[in-house]
Amino acid sequence: MPSPRRALVLAALLLGKAAQASERGVDLSLEVEGTVAATGIAGTDLVTVVGNLVDNAIDATAESPTGSTVQVTIRADEHELLVEVADSGSGLPPNLVESAFTLGWSTKISASTAGRGLGLALVNQVVRRHGGSVAVSESDAGGACFSVRLPARHPVATS
Repeated sequence: MPSPRRALVLAALLLGKAAQASERGVDLSLEVEGTVAATGIAGTDLVTVVGNLVDNAIDATAESPTGSTVQVTIRADEHELLVEVADSGSGLPPNLVESAFTLGWSTKISASTAGRGLGLALVNQVVRRHGGSVAVSESDAGGACFSVRLPARHPVATS
């Protein structure tokens, strides 16, 4: 039987991200289908992927003059986990997508670059380690939409 701990870790993370989004004036919505426990993907990997994608989306939309929305979709079944994070920010031009997953790359302007450019590189590490994929497209709201697909590690039979 799959451990429910992964689902609890993810739920706690998303509650915290929802509070952060609210504090910054961002409307975060969530759609969940299935259970992440059935995928066998470690809670730490879930936190890395979801946490970094949601943080980036909140940052991208918090200063948007056209409305600040982030849509998180998580679908899990016996075959794969899909994590999709779409925002209403300024988006990511196609010519920068490959660079965005490089350690140290960041769109954030700061006096110090220390600690910047880690999130998407970490997401990319998790995706590669699991033999998954990540795609970036334009969201329905005109911002970026990051879609991560990770194959289930311990598939469970459906009844």
